[in-house]
Amino acid sequence: MALETKNTLITPTKKLDKANNLDHEIQKKNLLLTEQQTETLKRKLEREVNAHADMVSEGWHVINTLRAQQDILHQSEEIQQNAFKMERSYGRELDELKAQLNDQTSLNLKLSTELEGDREDD
Repeated sequence: MALETKNTLITPTKKLDKANNLDHEIQKKNLLLTEQQTETLKRKLEREVNAHADMVSEGWHVINTLRAQQDILHQSEEIQQNAFKMERSYGRELDELKAQLNDQTSLNLKLSTELEGDREDD
């Protein structure tokens, strides 16, 4: 009977050992799977971070390009304003020169007429 008790005790111990070994193997596999998933997620996160960094970089490039274009537009507007001021200034100067020319022409006609009259009197 002692042998039966011993066999009865060994069998559950063996079963417990098998269960423990099986549980340990499952835990190892789960750990390995978790590590693989972690690495996969790390790589995915790294790709997403890099993609986001690329988008931010592209965004700054667009912003800088737009600022440069805005500066050029502002300079162009200043050039147009200066050209308009110069055009008005030259227009006034032209009007003054035309008036001086008309005055000079009138004076020359008057003097020519007087000169002809003086010649006829002689």
